[in-house]
Amino acid sequence: MTTVNVINSANLGRLGRRQPEVYGATTHDDLVALIEREAPELGLKAVVRQSDSEAESLDWIHQPPTPASRWCSTPVR
Repeated sequence: MTTVNVINSANLGRLGRRQPEVYGATTHDDLVALIEREAPELGLKAVVRQSDSEAESLDWIHQPPTPASRWCSTPVR
């Protein structure tokens, strides 16, 4: 099974709490649950991480990949 590493960048941990009138009421926990629920239906294993530290996010990206792993990241604004 392919593992997808989802790396959410700074401030996404505040989803649903920071300006919900702009960004909506969905929380980061809601987003993680959605990804983890949908991934197996696509034949994937999702590992979702979030950090407000750019250095920590880069450390995750630079971890040695396995043959069956991929990653995606949200952009920093």
